[in-house]
Amino acid sequence: MSKVKDPTVATVLEALAEYDESGPDKFLDRHANGGRPRKHYVLHKGKLYPLKAIWAAAHQPPIKTSRTTGNGNGFSPDAARRGLDKLGFKLDPPMAKKSD
Repeated sequence: MSKVKDPTVATVLEALAEYDESGPDKFLDRHANGGRPRKHYVLHKGKLYPLKAIWAAAHQPPIKTSRTTGNGNGFSPDAARRGLDKLGFKLDPPMAKKSD
């Protein structure tokens, strides 16, 4: 089994393109076990994308999201939000900025 590599800007852009090409149902079936986003999105070129599914698809090789967290079977929306924010992607709702 190969080691999973963290997403990069390029792999996130590839995941966004895959979403556009395959459509929401097929993409979410493939990367989110069919789960629909509730409130966390990536905003790219004026369009909202499902945050956790995009983050999962952007891993190399892609991983699946899981509704469970904290037990090694998934990741939290906050982990995906931090990772996408660090790569420079806009989030909806936006990340709260820490004050110094």
